[in-house]
Amino acid sequence: MKGVRRLVPCLATLCLLSLPMAASAGQGNEGSVYGSSSSDHRLAITCESIRGQRVACEADTSRGVLLVEKLSSAACEVHVDWGFDSNGIWVDHGCRAVFEIGGG
Repeated sequence: MKGVRRLVPCLATLCLLSLPMAASAGQGNEGSVYGSSSSDHRLAITCESIRGQRVACEADTSRGVLLVEKLSSAACEVHVDWGFDSNGIWVDHGCRAVFEIGGG
């Protein structure tokens, strides 16, 4: 992923990395931005549905979420296979993807 500053090792199904603000929607990313961000950095989180089951990945989603890279052959349709709420991002039905969230 272009512009990655550092990678923190993965723990279970969650990986965090720091991205510069320049890695924003409209620069070759998949999906759409849901919410907004005015921070200097964004975080990318990998969230994976295990054996087709719903998995929740804890994250601060108050500034929006963007699916930036689908990692699975399964569909990753917003509101069906992935979504987010105030507790974090959720994935289901085998969806595995990297999501960008606004930093704080």
